[in-house]
Formats: sequence, C-alpha cells, structure tokens
Amino acid sequence: MSVQRTNPMIMVGLIVAMILLLATIFVSSTRPETAVKKVVVATGNWPPYSGETLPHNGISGAIVDFVFTQMGYQVEYRFMPWSLAQASAETAQKNNQIRAIYPYIQTERRESLFYFSEGLIDISFGVFYDRFHNPLGIEISNYEDLKNHAVMMLDGYDFDPLISQYIPQNTCTVKDTAHAIETLVNNYPYALLSTEPITSAAITKLETNKKLSDFNIASLIPALQSVQHEVVGFSNAEVSQEVYLTLVYPNGELTANNISSEKLNIIAYETAVTSNKNSSQPVCGFESLNDALIALLYLSKPRVLLEAREVAESVLSRQLPALSARISQGQFSNAVPHKMMFSKSNPDNLALRDEFDRILRELKSNQQAYQELIIKSINAIDMSDAVALKPLNQDSTIVGWLFDVESQECELDSPQAFPLGSKASIKRWPQQFLSWQPEVELNYAVGKVLNGPLSGKSELYCFQASSITLR
Repeated sequence: MSVQRTNPMIMVGLIVAMILLLATIFVSSTRPETAVKKVVVATGNWPPYSGETLPHNGISGAIVDFVFTQMGYQVEYRFMPWSLAQASAETAQKNNQIRAIYPYIQTERRESLFYFSEGLIDISFGVFYDRFHNPLGIEISNYEDLKNHAVMMLDGYDFDPLISQYIPQNTCTVKDTAHAIETLVNNYPYALLSTEPITSAAITKLETNKKLSDFNIASLIPALQSVQHEVVGFSNAEVSQEVYLTLVYPNGELTANNISSEKLNIIAYETAVTSNKNSSQPVCGFESLNDALIALLYLSKPRVLLEAREVAESVLSRQLPALSARISQGQFSNAVPHKMMFSKSNPDNLALRDEFDRILRELKSNQQAYQELIIKSINAIDMSDAVALKPLNQDSTIVGWLFDVESQECELDSPQAFPLGSKASIKRWPQQFLSWQPEVELNYAVGKVLNGPLSGKSELYCFQASSITLR
C-alpha cells in the first residue's frame, strides 16, 4: 500500500493564507469604525412640504433626504420658525451647526447671505380670502389685482418682486398660516396707537409718499380719524395713560364708544405698549410715523392670504376645520421653485451646495424617479390621517358626490359609487365631527379618495358623515 504525501509547497501556501486571514481579522478588529457623516439642516412646519410629524418629514424633506443619502450623509433635521431658521443659518460657521435650510424662494435680499441650490420642488401658490368679508377676492387673477387687497404677511416669508412691489416693506406680520386665516375671518380692524394725535403735517408728508399709488391706499387717507383712549386693556400697565387711536373709519365720526380694544389689531408708534392682552395678535411696533400710517392704510384694505395651496388646505382641514367653509380660493395661481439655502458664513458650504446640486440634477433628469419619490411621499402623508369609508347600509356600495370647488356645493343629483375598502383624506369635516359650531353649516365631509379606481385624481367628493369611520 502506497502512502500519498502532501506537497510541501501546498502546506506553505496554507500556512501563509492562515496568517493573512488572522492578520485581516486582527486589523479589522482594531481599526476604528468610519464615522457616519452628518449634516444639520433646518426647516419649518409647513405641511405637506415639511413637518416634524409628517412621514419623510414632508414632500420636500423626502427629496432632501434622498439627495444627502446619495452623498453619504445622515441628515439631522431641526424644526423652527422660518425667521429663526434663517437667522441661525446666517451666522453658522462650523460643520456641526446648521449648514442649510429649506424650502425657501430665491430673493435678492437672501442672495447676499446664502448659496442657493437648484429647485427642490415647484410649489403652487394661490390667493385665499373670506367669502363674507371679502367676496371680491374671487376676482384676483393676476399680480396687479393684488393692489386692491392687503396681503397678510407671515413671519419669515418673502415674495418675488412681482408680488412684493404691492406690499409695504415695513408692514405687520402674523405668526403662521393658521393665525393669518383667523385674521381673515375675524376681520378685526387695525388701529394705530400713539401718545400724540396725528397732525395735519404728518398727513401732508404721507400724501407726498410716492409709494401710495403702488399700494393703492391714497383714497383711504380722508377716512383717517383719531380718538383718545385709555392704554389699559392694551398692556399690563397698572397706571392708566391717555393715548390716541387712529383708524380708517369712513362711516361717520369715530368715538371711544364705537371701538373696543378687544377687537383691534394694534400698530404702535413710539409707545411703551408691547401687547394687547385682549387679542391673540402681537402689537406691531414702528419707529417711523410715516411707515406706521402706510401700514395702517394698507391693512385697512380687504385682506387676502397668499399661501401655498396645499399648505393652506392642510391647515384648514387639520387645524381649523370649522373655518373651512368660510375660506375660498381666488383665480390667481403662481408656481414658485423652492430651494435649499446654504449659508455663506461656512467656507465649506459652497462645495456642499455644488455636490448637492449634482445629485439633485441627476435625480430630476429621471423625471419618472423624481415624480415617484414625490408621489410616494404624498401618499404616505395622506394615508397617515386617512379615514375609512363605509356603505350607508350593509348591502350597498359606498356613495359619494362630486364637490364643485367654485360653488362650494355637492352635486347631489349625480351620485358616484366607490368600492368597499375605499379610504379618503378629509379636507372639510361635517359638524358632527367638530367640537364647536362652525361658521357655516357643514352637512357633508369633503375629501380626496386615496385608493381604488378614482385614486390619484384631483377631484374632491362629498360623503355623508355616517360614511366615515375614524381609525
């Protein structure tokens, strides 16, 4: 019997391989793990485009996350008011601070402070108005029509020059979209509070201002009236102080008896008054009397809100459902690209912006992939607060009716059938689901169908309250 001997070269090879394997294991076990790159970005709560509680942090958040992930970054999101986000990013110089904020529009004022990315997403803006206080809002169809109305400015917002030319640079702002809508509905007048009466010299100076024609407010000057009033009620001051209130008051003589501090939005000029304890709106302070008077005249015009359509509709359906029947949209529509802003204070941000743009261009060059990313985010947001629809009785199908946006009515003469298992995102709730009485009687729910043959359509449908099952 012969014995088969092992080739010594094979043994040497096996020993070398074993040594290399052990060395690899040792090196890999002692080598520090590569740190995950993090990037800090800030945004506001602006559903459905951005929001702390939204799936993917909103539609624009889904795009931002996709791009940075492709770049090898993990995103740390910080949610804060728009003006605070911009102020925080402006001065951030280190890479562990806020490096970018979104979604913002590009303006000349911001260009000196930030590098702008390419457009993340085009967002459609519309004009919203109260149907009772400003019925002519429906006639707004272009930029110039805005001259006849006061656009409510939100804190931290900015508009392109085609719109901002009709808005005073110094005007009062409101906190957010919900407060702006409430201001449209309550329609409380604005009043200028000052320690001295408005003199004829101040009016003469006002009349020479060339901006009056841009803001279409010259015709309101003759209606300016002043009356003495006590400061108590406008602040927590313990000592009463006589002040003057000036309003645009065209109907008769203004007296202290026909105005109430509880129903005034205050514009203050050179006074110690910083709050109106009877109002949710903060006092709007001015150091220039001329600017204060222009703001007063401007805000005395019929009011409108210029806001992203989906944002205003989301606020109405989620936060202010009782006011949804009061607010309508005008014909005006304007699609605006919204971008990421990278602070110029950080020397590394230009390279970061350039790489971000490169990946974003690649994504948008494949329109199918880009749209699928957006649609996936929209569907996730809608489904997160969807309701189930059920038939009115066990043996029937689900019944709904097309909602006419222009007339704000349900087309009850043409019912539509929906399959069992249908879900909807409710935009307007019937009063049975509200904890308070709405301004306008609401008998039907109005919503968008999310699944089935009519999903993906822009039409809204009416459903009886008994058809809705809350999850």
